[in-house]
Amino acid sequence: MKVSMQELMDLVIQNFKAPISLLEFKDGKTQLINGLPITYFLRFISKNAEEMTEFNDEFHVEEISSTILKIQVTDSYIIIIEQDTEENVLNFDIG
Repeated sequence: MKVSMQELMDLVIQNFKAPISLLEFKDGKTQLINGLPITYFLRFISKNAEEMTEFNDEFHVEEISSTILKIQVTDSYIIIIEQDTEENVLNFDIG
């Protein structure tokens, strides 16, 4: 399904609890981040999408399972998020 940024935020907030794991595929490279707070993930995806010239303000979202979501930002940028376990929460120092 195609969703806007607001719809993606609502979908993630309604279906996931912190922490989540993120697997990013971008330009042939991968990155795995475990223990993310939901707000960090939403900031991460919106910032990265805004920086991509080929982003057309829509995300292609596919629910793999109740705990895994595939988000295609562009043809060369795909993110998979998965519900993580509570012991993997990252502690961010705001100060």
